[in-house]
Amino acid sequence: MPHPFRRLPSCASSVVAHLLLALRCCLGADAPQTGLAGQLLKAAEVTGGLVVHVNAGNGHLSADLHASDAFLVYGLERGPANVTAARQHVRARRLYGPVSIEAWGDTRLPYADGLVNALVMSRGDLTVADDEILRVLAPGGHAWVETVADPAGTTATEAQMTDWRRIDKPWPGDIDEWTHYLHGPDNNAVAQDKRVGPPNALQWDAPPKFSRSHEHDTSMPAMVTAGGRVFYVVDEGPPGITDERLAEKWFLIARDAFNGVELWRCPIPDWGWRQWDPERAGGDWAAKDNLRIHLPVTLARRLVATESRVFVTLGYHAPVSVIDASTGTVLRTCARSTGTQEILFAGGRLLLVARTSDRQDLLCSDPDSGEVLWERRATGAYADSTLAASGGSVFVCDGDEVVCLGLKDGTEAWRAPLAARLRSKHWLYPDISLVANDGVLLVLQQKTLEARAAETGDLLWSAPGGDGYGFRLPPEAYVIDGSVFYFHRPKPK
Repeated sequence: MPHPFRRLPSCASSVVAHLLLALRCCLGADAPQTGLAGQLLKAAEVTGGLVVHVNAGNGHLSADLHASDAFLVYGLERGPANVTAARQHVRARRLYGPVSIEAWGDTRLPYADGLVNALVMSRGDLTVADDEILRVLAPGGHAWVETVADPAGTTATEAQMTDWRRIDKPWPGDIDEWTHYLHGPDNNAVAQDKRVGPPNALQWDAPPKFSRSHEHDTSMPAMVTAGGRVFYVVDEGPPGITDERLAEKWFLIARDAFNGVELWRCPIPDWGWRQWDPERAGGDWAAKDNLRIHLPVTLARRLVATESRVFVTLGYHAPVSVIDASTGTVLRTCARSTGTQEILFAGGRLLLVARTSDRQDLLCSDPDSGEVLWERRATGAYADSTLAASGGSVFVCDGDEVVCLGLKDGTEAWRAPLAARLRSKHWLYPDISLVANDGVLLVLQQKTLEARAAETGDLLWSAPGGDGYGFRLPPEAYVIDGSVFYFHRPKPK
């Protein structure tokens, strides 16, 4: 089958390229949709992704279905003469690539299961059964099947939409989302997805195939998924090359999670070693190694997504931006959020840990207005990657204490001392993890695991502590069906 996504041209580091990318990010991926194609896409609630047109005919409707750069359109046609005419029309429209026409006469469609966002089947020689249409539709996808042919080929009116039958593929209840770095705001990195299993096929792939370097930085420090889309921060600089003279090219990119079609992208100009650690950024990079263990530990916690919005810092020192998840349009920035290093979305509110040279604040913001609802300044220092929220409560490690605040107004409910003082630097991460689940807060350190009542802070039980699973990682705990799983390495006797 044809490659399930198009490789978009690489964006040069020129001013013009960045202006165009910024314009696309600000304006979004949508384009005005008129005529029959616009009505079909609007009725199918599709703003981008993979669209299949069965019985493409002369290719006019197939080309019209390419409403913006966020669409990839395949036209299938049985008649050789029509295939030739359709390809000529698409070329004349300068759309070939994003729109392609394939000769096809089989009633089984040439697509993997759950790949297509929208399918349009005009009247013609090729008839596809509803079960086959549902097979190729992605969850939440829609199909329109023409029931009355329009031999004149005139532009449809609203009244003519009655000549089309709609097929919907509902979103299944056994697919989960991964909206935060550790799945959700509770830091319990356990998915509720029942379809995940050992891979047996490749659904899609997308560039880059290789990262910049193993020793210097990670090319993809953050990735989340929500609403059938995957969002990630990536460096598209030259792979395998870390020369300081070849600048990084950082973007926030959105792709359809089921077929990999790029939906939109936003440039992130102020990101990378020059901002993370200016002292390490200069000099001869060829003589440097192990820079990967000096990365800021909160990079992955700067990106959060919901079905309709994305929350991210579009720069290392930038404020939090609220972005439309379907178009990439920047809706607003959150007030007083400059210096934000961690983002959570819980109970319809944003929780932000913002750090500047002289203060550390925990902010609760309204994502609809960007205004601050309440704030709490750290009495000590907020430990990296310890912010968690569950059941209307917010938890964070402040100095050598665990603090519980009310999500509604930030009122302190309780605070409790840690079993052991935090090290000033524990490899990459602080030697502590907080996990909130089902009314219990787990506080995991290297020597002790404590379970506290989330409402009162009372100690429920304790156990020996745990270590990280990987090189220079914090201790990790997972709650599955009421049981706690963590890695404990007994000391040799």
